[in-house]
Amino acid sequence: MDQKKIDFWIKNNKNVLFIGKHGVGKSSIIFDSFERNQINYKYFSASTMDPWVDFVGVPKEIIDKKIPEQFLVLKELAAFDIELANEWVTSNWNVSIESAKKIVLYVLEREQGTSYLDFVRPHEFATGEIEALFFDEFNRSPKKVRNAVMELLQFKSINGHKFPKLRMVWAAINPDDDNIYDVEKLDPAQKDRFHICVNLPYKPNVEWFRNKYGKRIADSAIQWWEELSEEEKNKISPRRMQYALDIYIQKGDMRDVLPVSSNVSKLHSAIHSGPTLERLESLISSKDNKESLVFLSNENNYESAIKYILKSSELQKYFLPLIPKEKIALLLSENDKAATYIIDNFKNVEIFKQVCESIIKANTNKKLVKKIRTQLTEAEIENT
Repeated sequence: MDQKKIDFWIKNNKNVLFIGKHGVGKSSIIFDSFERNQINYKYFSASTMDPWVDFVGVPKEIIDKKIPEQFLVLKELAAFDIELANEWVTSNWNVSIESAKKIVLYVLEREQGTSYLDFVRPHEFATGEIEALFFDEFNRSPKKVRNAVMELLQFKSINGHKFPKLRMVWAAINPDDDNIYDVEKLDPAQKDRFHICVNLPYKPNVEWFRNKYGKRIADSAIQWWEELSEEEKNKISPRRMQYALDIYIQKGDMRDVLPVSSNVSKLHSAIHSGPTLERLESLISSKDNKESLVFLSNENNYESAIKYILKSSELQKYFLPLIPKEKIALLLSENDKAATYIIDNFKNVEIFKQVCESIIKANTNKKLVKKIRTQLTEAEIENT
């Protein structure tokens, strides 16, 4: 997520709605953004809210010009015996009898003020210091909460009562169009009161993961996640991957957090070896054939590495001759770019020659044999 954009929205007091699947970091982005900009904010889990208790406050009896407790006692005493009341005032308040009579007379004539209900507001709102409100799980909230927030969004008030320093209202929701979340659909009027609606993609936030775990671990884990099937990605939200990395840092077992089907050993290998492209560049720089062979012999490493190797002529030149013969044969059969490179270098690379000759000799894959013979002929013509 672009921090500059978020900072711009905060600076200009924009109401923002974040929309995204579970575990994509909606709440973390909002918390980090408010704290980075030193915003005095209040968080609400909207699904558990009561707008009256949480915003307006709880009712309490208020009495105008309330009579002090001692005056009430004196009233009762004077009603029983006024002389006794005069003596009580003289004795307890250390005044003359004449002053005591005046006090008793004043107390008897004084009426209790009007009684009515008012609200004791939550501390944050009573002081009027809150600058931003964040409603998490907003489309899981009761309708009365969403209606109350509509007024907050547009007028920065509840039932006309203004929040003097409130600048913005932000909220986070899950999508309501894929039938996997127990959420309410926001009506157009509610959604329209947000200046900005942000759709967060279902993928790890690279910047956030790098800040938390460092570039090496973050990039390795994100690469592993991106190579998962769509089915596995849906099982492992970015938040779940965070749980896995947390337990890895704590020397625990990531298999306790991740599904077995996700190939946790591959994630271990990726974290240990570092991001694949970074590792390939290191190997090609060192020209250590033995170490490169060991790296490529690991099936998880090979699966991650081959897509990078095939994209670079430099990587092809160094690594393709180091991979096992059966994988060279598979590349000849399944990847046109790799097949072209292998056949073009048939005479220069012994292992390429051996594989091609074995395929032609076996003649079990006639389509591949024809492909090799055709490209060999074309290559030989170009070289004459």
